Amino acid sequence: MVKNVLIGIVCMLLLVTAGSFAYVEYHNTKAHIRTENEKHKAEEEEARAQVPPTLREQWKEQSRQREKARLEKEKKARSAQNEQNDQNGGGQRKESAEVSEDVAHLVSDMYVTPSPNGDIAYEYDSNEEEHGVFLRPYVVEHKGTPGAPASLHLIAGYRGDSGLDFGKIAVKGGQSEKMLVFPLGAMKQEEKNGVTESWYDVPVSAGMEDAMQEIAMAVNVKIEIVGHEQENKILSQTEIAHFRNILLLYDKLKD
Repeated sequence: MVKNVLIGIVCMLLLVTAGSFAYVEYHNTKAHIRTENEKHKAEEEEARAQVPPTLREQWKEQSRQREKARLEKEKKARSAQNEQNDQNGGGQRKESAEVSEDVAHLVSDMYVTPSPNGDIAYEYDSNEEEHGVFLRPYVVEHKGTPGAPASLHLIAGYRGDSGLDFGKIAVKGGQSEKMLVFPLGAMKQEEKNGVTESWYDVPVSAGMEDAMQEIAMAVNVKIEIVGHEQENKILSQTEIAHFRNILLLYDKLKD
């Protein structure tokens, strides 16, 4: 009888101990799972924070920072000019010939070409050795005409063994497609060292500017001559950057 009671007590103690261990293990496991979930959540948030911004966001931020720097520089320049005028007893302010810092940065690797009437053209070097279709934007600052805004221009053409007559170039960037349409009778042709170049050099219309914006914002861009689809080209990242910088420069100078 006593033996049976002792056996019962031992069994109860074993059951209580096992239950305690199970209870502790359950809560330890639950705490471990919660810790792992919090760890994974923190890792995901950190990974999202490290995702680079889109090209459009980068462009907007760069433009905002440059505009801020330009305004600060102009404010300092005005203050210095006002101080100089005060020292000289007043007088008419002189327009500074120095371009703002952001514009100077943009044009640092461009050709800056003055014209006889005082206008200034800003453009990148062209690769005259490369055959095929090409696009090259540039900006003209109309310093020879006081008050005239800057203008955006586009050179579009084909370089090959013979001339090529065309009137449209399709721009395919991402999922969209836009069309560059050139005015009739505006094409020029020239043969040099056995290579014939057929090209347009025109002021940019609203539709053309939209297409150029597509190029500047895209990662992969294909251009092709409509009616001669075998004449196509994938723009390099450098060429895309040229479009982006030219459009940024145009935004800075047109106002």
